[in-house]
Amino acid sequence: MLRQRISRRVFLLAIGSGSALAATGCGRRRAHQPAPVHSGPTRSANQPLPTPIAPQVDEPSGAATVARDLSIIPRSSWTTAPVRSNHDPMGTIRRITVHHTGEHLADTGLDEAEILRRIERYHVESRGWAAIGYHLLVGRDGRVWEGRPLCCQGAHVTDHNPGNLGITVLGDFMSRRPSSPQLAGLQRTLDGLCARYAIPHQALLTHRDLRTTACPGDFLFAWVRGYRAG
Repeated sequence: MLRQRISRRVFLLAIGSGSALAATGCGRRRAHQPAPVHSGPTRSANQPLPTPIAPQVDEPSGAATVARDLSIIPRSSWTTAPVRSNHDPMGTIRRITVHHTGEHLADTGLDEAEILRRIERYHVESRGWAAIGYHLLVGRDGRVWEGRPLCCQGAHVTDHNPGNLGITVLGDFMSRRPSSPQLAGLQRTLDGLCARYAIPHQALLTHRDLRTTACPGDFLFAWVRGYRAG
């Protein structure tokens, strides 16, 4: 009975630690992992219980510095929702994939923070993802918003998410061009990310380079191809 009480206390402590970690959005995926096996002598009731240790975070080197240098608007400015635990760590960033939202929200006059919240609600509530699928989002005025933290693997290209940083541009670019401020913001961000993570231009992709899709629209697709060749 004593060992059962102690085990229950350890279990409750572990849950408390895990909830705090999930709120940061940067913990390792914990779903379907087996419970740890403990060995050694039975702990006396008078001995203090060990403090649970949080797992290491696989965050790309200098992610916070990159965000600051590129003037990326932090996630905390538009949402208070925690990143759910059903994600994997990002690991080493090896390539970047460009998207467009392909939605008409960008033309409604809604505040961009509200647009991001609506996209996130769709990704989380309808699709069951841990958070918004994109790492960065380029707004109508060229400002760049943080979506999913860089330490978390994205959910933006099926079967191609590991080590793949996802950037989307707000708007539908099948029939019109992105605005000059949007392209300037996207170019500045790509320049900074490629320099920081040593990503060659050949590793700059669009969604349709990896899957059969219209994304990121004909106009943005042509721009990315020109950027990659430059």
